[in-house]
This record gives sequence, structure tokens and C-alpha cells, in this order.
Amino acid sequence: MTTLEDFLKGNTLEKQQKIILALATSTIEIYKSIRLSDTIKNTTQNSSGDSQSALDIISDSIFIEQLTKTNLIKTIASEEQDNLINLPQSDAQYFVAYDPYDGG
Repeated sequence: MTTLEDFLKGNTLEKQQKIILALATSTIEIYKSIRLSDTIKNTTQNSSGDSQSALDIISDSIFIEQLTKTNLIKTIASEEQDNLINLPQSDAQYFVAYDPYDGG
């Protein structure tokens, strides 16, 4: 069986590989959080006006952490954030936008 990492290693788009692996790692960490965390809605709202659960906030934090580690992301847009997140990585050139967890 070929893993995602093995498949991506055969691709010449090295930077994109790192970003895809960061997203995949994030989803694994979020899956673990779903099994262990409180998914009840909080009284807070995100920038779209949706109620946030603890899992929304945890998921957002996981994505930010993993994407930052790649040193390839210049800006992140998340439904859970009021503003864009500009990372101080001088040679970064990618913009990533996501809704980290929609437990609706």
C-alpha cells in the first residue's frame, strides 16, 4: 500500500508536498481531538457569526501550528479568526484558507 507521503515523494512539487502533508497531519490530530474533546457549542462566535465549540478552536490551532511548521505559508485565513494571520516567514509564498472544523 502506498502512503500519502510515499505518493507525494514521487512528485516534483516539493513545497506543495510539505503543505499537503501538514494538512494531512492536521486532520489526524483533529480526529484524535474529536475522540477526546468536548464538542458542545460555546457562547463565543467566530467571524462568520457561527457558534464555536471547543473543537472549532482546537482544530484551528492545530492547522495554524502545522502550517507554520512548513515555513512556506505567508498568510492564513480561517473562519475562526477575525483577521488574516500573516506569518513572519520571509521566503514564504503561499496563502491558505480553510474552515477548520464545522461541527454545525
